[in-house]
Amino acid sequence: MDPIRIDEHPKPIKGISCSVKNCVYHDGKTQCTAGKIAVGPSNAVTSGDTLCATFQLKETDQ
Repeated sequence: MDPIRIDEHPKPIKGISCSVKNCVYHDGKTQCTAGKIAVGPSNAVTSGDTLCATFQLKETDQ
């Protein structure tokens, strides 16, 4: 297994669009760089019932 280089940028997940700009995995445009995502809950009936469980709040400089 090749070591991960610190200067490498995470690759976006192909086919996943994200608009949550305050997530650590948001690429600053429209893509998610989490590597994999978890979406739920399993009893959702509409897209409005779902949420991204992978979301992590991006810390900002204040």
